[in-house]
Amino acid sequence: MMATLFLIAATILPAKPTNNEEFAAGEFQYWHEQLTGRKMPSYDVCIGRSFGEKYFPEDIKDLEGTEGFAVRVKDGKLYLFGAKPCGNCFAVYDFFEKNTDIIWPSMAEGADRVFTKVDAVPLRVVNYREKPTFKYRCVSIANGAYYNHPRTETFSLRLKANSCNGSAARRKTFGFPENDFACHNIYQFLPWEKYKDMHPEYFALIDGERKKPGFDSQVCYSAPGGAEEVARNFVHMRYDCGQPCETAGLAVEDHYLICRCPGCMAPITLPDGRVLKREENKEEFDSTRYWLWMNRVAREIKKIKPEFRPNSLAYMNCTMPPPIQLEDNIIVGYVPSSSNLKQDYLGDTNAKAWRWMREWNDRCREWTNWEWWGCGARYPRPVHVVIKKNLELLSKMKLFRFKTEWSHKEGAEYTSGIEYWIFTKLLWNVDQDVNALRDEYLRKTFRAAAPEMKKFYDIVRDTWYADSAPSFYYDNPNRLTGYYLLSDPKIESAAFAALSNAVKNADHPVSKLMAEKILGTMTGFADTARKTMTRTTSAECPRLTKGGLISMFGSDWGRASAFEFKDFRNLWSEKKELKTPICAYLAHDGETLYFKLRAETDPRKEKKEESLFGNDHWEVFIQANRSNASVPYCQIAFDWMDRRWTSAAYEEKPGLIKWNVEYDFKDNVWEALLSVPIAQLKIQGEPRIYIYHWDGANKEHAALRGTGNLHDPAGFLKLEMGK
Repeated sequence: MMATLFLIAATILPAKPTNNEEFAAGEFQYWHEQLTGRKMPSYDVCIGRSFGEKYFPEDIKDLEGTEGFAVRVKDGKLYLFGAKPCGNCFAVYDFFEKNTDIIWPSMAEGADRVFTKVDAVPLRVVNYREKPTFKYRCVSIANGAYYNHPRTETFSLRLKANSCNGSAARRKTFGFPENDFACHNIYQFLPWEKYKDMHPEYFALIDGERKKPGFDSQVCYSAPGGAEEVARNFVHMRYDCGQPCETAGLAVEDHYLICRCPGCMAPITLPDGRVLKREENKEEFDSTRYWLWMNRVAREIKKIKPEFRPNSLAYMNCTMPPPIQLEDNIIVGYVPSSSNLKQDYLGDTNAKAWRWMREWNDRCREWTNWEWWGCGARYPRPVHVVIKKNLELLSKMKLFRFKTEWSHKEGAEYTSGIEYWIFTKLLWNVDQDVNALRDEYLRKTFRAAAPEMKKFYDIVRDTWYADSAPSFYYDNPNRLTGYYLLSDPKIESAAFAALSNAVKNADHPVSKLMAEKILGTMTGFADTARKTMTRTTSAECPRLTKGGLISMFGSDWGRASAFEFKDFRNLWSEKKELKTPICAYLAHDGETLYFKLRAETDPRKEKKEESLFGNDHWEVFIQANRSNASVPYCQIAFDWMDRRWTSAAYEEKPGLIKWNVEYDFKDNVWEALLSVPIAQLKIQGEPRIYIYHWDGANKEHAALRGTGNLHDPAGFLKLEMGK
């Protein structure tokens, strides 16, 4: 038997290589050595744009302005290059992915690579070029200690994402531009200590006092000179301090605390003569006020640095597209933060977010999108199905940059590794088949354990999309595990048996580690769910005589189900006892579902808030049909001033169902009788409810005991309708 002779070749770089080209060459050598035991193959490897310009000018012409790359072979040499520096790195990683079985399945140390050792990396898949669907693809990995950690950044780099994270030095090494899209940072360019005495009017007036911007407030949007001073400081801190770039982020703080000075609250006259008054449409008014201020900032920036463009978030008070023209140097960063991830943008529950997205797209030269698709990633939500559809829609719009937040901690780095991997692949090429990508991840990552892992992820996907409960960025993994996997013993048994079998069948150390970590994480969620679900989990709703419930003083209320003060809990801190006694009574008469709600407080003595949800109020959530995924729960809300709200999940729908409420006020007590026609609810299967009260006097959130928070069907109570 003859021994194989390997001729050690070289990594060839331009005469004066950039930091990025040296980094890409080092990455090639590192991964080649991981795969084969040797730093270099038997063929020369040429890395850098200059080789493309010399030998493959058509590739450079086609790739120009993108983060794409080309992989070519000429005269026995391998050429890896991009038009932009980061393309050099992407070419390296893609070459290994296509010519070996390597996969980077997780950012977790010890589980970030799975491959089979080979004698040589063949030139099997070569002579191709690729360009990304989206110009910039950024993922904010909000992992606490791991945020902007080099290991998490290089992990995303291998998946051809993360184009704007990291320190300036690492961005340059990776080959990314100096642009940043920072947010919640306007206060940095209007320092409180510098201006509070000289120009107190620059800061928000709240409750008669000028507030320090940041977590305490936004800035004043009407003060003369304030916007222009922000602009000058913004440009100075980028250009004069040695950080020039094409665009940088300048955006509102992460709250709704806006200025209430006379100037900010004054009516706004639009170019067409229409007058906006805050009391008539607060949402439109607040957004218009902000973007008028941002226009002033943008005009001042244009005077100083015409090529420099601010990116400002359409978020919080300024999410709604305003009825004004924006300066053309503004890049808007739209944040559809209340989107339901069970449905794509075209779904009924996302109608408002999609409408506003289209409006921003129509009025902007280009804009960015900021999603929160990976914030609830500890439970393995099968979000790739919806992400695929949403990215297809976004790919047809004037999108400058895409970004989403994603968690890779507390088990998410294992359970949702599959989702993150598919997501990054779609960001690069949205036309790929998600089922094929899913199968590829399972096959490469789990190998002999792949069939059992597929069983587990199939169960997770099928139970998820068969249920009407929506999904939001704050999803809790314990409640989701209890809701989807523990509610049916057969489903629970099959899911955990599949994970256990995967651990037994795994024939690769990293595959086994991944399966063990997923089993351990899911077992932990299930254990916690079982403990927390021992509280009240059902609400009996007796059927009583017709006519005995039609008023809050009806004769049958003494036989209704009673949820007393002890049955409610402080929503955010169960260690704190509730200060305001509240109770709820529940019954039906075959035609109408009744809720009699009582709070021992007199809101008439308190300050009247602008919003229903800021006032003393009640909210009732009804999930009438859990098995119909196209029909989410209904939210009913009303305050003591009889302001009303009806929605399907977060999407306001005033005509969704007809309901009525009556009130009774006594000294330090107010009661409400809510009546909901049963026929309109179309109850099927296992309906659920949730009852919540906000006490304006004590600033107290109270909920009927369950296991979840607002807008979280995993914590709703089963509604046992008496016959």
